[in-house]
Amino acid sequence: MSQAGIAGYYSGWQTQPCICETCGWTGLGTDCAAGRVRSQAEERVCPRCRVLQFSVAFPAVEEMRANWAKLSQTDRIHLLVLDGMRAQVIESEPAPPLQLPELAEEDLVLLWDIEDRERGGDTLIRYGERVIWREPAVFEGYRRFVEVARLLRGKYGSRLRDLLPTRRSEPWLYGDALHSPGVVENNRKDIFGG
Repeated sequence: MSQAGIAGYYSGWQTQPCICETCGWTGLGTDCAAGRVRSQAEERVCPRCRVLQFSVAFPAVEEMRANWAKLSQTDRIHLLVLDGMRAQVIESEPAPPLQLPELAEEDLVLLWDIEDRERGGDTLIRYGERVIWREPAVFEGYRRFVEVARLLRGKYGSRLRDLLPTRRSEPWLYGDALHSPGVVENNRKDIFGG
């Protein structure tokens, strides 16, 4: 690894060989000691003479999502917490109007689905195999489900019989909130009847 360079967090810096040009120490990136923490990176220094060897950039949220399989359990929880905080910001803003297609059928049942649920991905509203709406998935998105169900009912009226969550959407839709399945079910009954 080049001295004083900046390594990406998921670049494999831990296993790269390091040679201190000042004292001759050799080891792997992971053997370097932690140095100063900067706003965007942490310095890694020679464990013998404390001379800077390289810096490791802190990962952006997008980089964490792209490297989901490499994340520790703790980092996965942190990412989910960040997504939850993002969801709270999204929920506090007025929702954009849904740009929904016209559907001519009389009895409509739509599906609340998710794509790439391992890392969050997108929430999809499906009519059969056709995707009619897509937006970023929100962990514990049951409040958004209720909001979208009302908007769909407003668009399609009594022709819309139900909005059904798919099994694969449930972990993200309900999350860890024990009351969320009840919230979804009660609102489905209120909005669509029966």
